[in-house]
Amino acid sequence: MQTTRVFVARLELIAPATTSAVERAFAEHDSATLVKYARFLEPILKTMIENAPNLDKAKEFRDDLNLYYNSPTPPHI
Repeated sequence: MQTTRVFVARLELIAPATTSAVERAFAEHDSATLVKYARFLEPILKTMIENAPNLDKAKEFRDDLNLYYNSPTPPHI
């Protein structure tokens, strides 16, 4: 028997169209679109926060992320 070590990395690449769709979905309370992105909403929103053009926009995205975390039936379920 032989043991082999493997390195695995994960990188989130979020397309501008995806960030626009998620931003629009939160603004319009479009749960169908949010369900579409389901388990990817957290990394998408974190990327949007990091790349926000200003502090107000970053706060808006953080609020969306908190809404996602605190939803009684989050879209990832």
